[in-house]
Amino acid sequence: MPKFIIESDIDVRTFEKPFRQRQQIGEFLSINDVYHYIEKYIADTTDVFTYFSRHFLCPRDEIENLIGTDKPVAINIVLGQFEDTLYVSKIN
Repeated sequence: MPKFIIESDIDVRTFEKPFRQRQQIGEFLSINDVYHYIEKYIADTTDVFTYFSRHFLCPRDEIENLIGTDKPVAINIVLGQFEDTLYVSKIN
């Protein structure tokens, strides 16, 4: 059964040198679980940083086309602090 991996590439603006290395933040068995997790992940950031956060999440029907393409499925930004780009890959 395939697994879907969510990876985060975060650029923390308070650091002189960004990490530039993706970190695995989730592993799921279905696309629906992946999408729900990303929605929750973004909502949690918005709850904490209310007025200073912006985000983009691809439409649900487009996520399958973005898996494994090295194109982001979501971008989560807290202005002046960090930019978090999320990718999804698939392993069998």
